Amino acid sequence: MGGRADAIVTATVGDDPMDVLGPLDIEVVHPDDFLPDQLDLA
Repeated sequence: MGGRADAIVTATVGDDPMDVLGPLDIEVVHPDDFLPDQLDLA
């Protein structure tokens, strides 16, 4: 069974290989950016 993720939330943003994640349309987001965005949606 598979799942779907739009983003990976991590404090080590520069460690994720964008050549792998880019074609999968997965964004890498720092928690400091992710949490305020989630509050704006509420």
